[in-house]
Amino acid sequence: MLASAVNQELLPTNPAERAGNLDDPDTIKAGEKRLKVKAMSREQLDQFLTTVALDRSWPIWLFLADTGCRPSEALAVQWEDVDLVSRSCHIHRALDLDGTMKGTKTGAGRHVDLSTRLVQALDTHQVTVEASALAAGRDVNPLVFPSTSGKALDAKNAARLFRKILRRSGLPKFSPYTLRHTFASHLLGLSKPITYVSAQMGHSSPAITLSVYAHFLPSGDQVIANELEAWRAAPQITPHGAVDTDRVLA
Repeated sequence: MLASAVNQELLPTNPAERAGNLDDPDTIKAGEKRLKVKAMSREQLDQFLTTVALDRSWPIWLFLADTGCRPSEALAVQWEDVDLVSRSCHIHRALDLDGTMKGTKTGAGRHVDLSTRLVQALDTHQVTVEASALAAGRDVNPLVFPSTSGKALDAKNAARLFRKILRRSGLPKFSPYTLRHTFASHLLGLSKPITYVSAQMGHSSPAITLSVYAHFLPSGDQVIANELEAWRAAPQITPHGAVDTDRVLA
């Protein structure tokens, strides 16, 4: 239960990791060990999205994979929140376990960026649902990702559908939340600013992002060390066009 809470970012660390080994100093290190959350590799994500591409639920899984939103937030997104022109989505509500709408986990809204492929998928999805509503003589459902009955998609049913897709994909056991972890891990693996990742994911501060995903930050990158060396060695040109010899000698 505690591991699941950490996995869903309800707790920063698992306090039970310390239990049962208080007499062994080697098991308690400075700073509690971070839980290594599960994330898909690039190949696994591609395999998953390829499998689900022809499924009617395709848009929501791509939305989760390309925005890093919490599943409860994605299930609450309405068409009025989506701006395909500016390629952004306003995340300011979430779906509670009882099917009612509530605020986001932090209580604050945010705008997330939409990838080109996600914009295309949402555009196609919107055209399809509008055509279906017109043919049936009813209003368009305000929810972007409703259930087949037109109501908000239940989180348990979404998880059940996710597991079926995983089995068809031949992938190991993951949860819908894995797509959120995958989003963060891939961005950090690309050395993108943790401030951007934190803002996109709706964390209250970059420190929360770091506490969960620090192990995804790249290390041992000699290219960065070489770039620093080259920058330090390059002559510094002053506003008057002269070389700052003190900078070079330093």
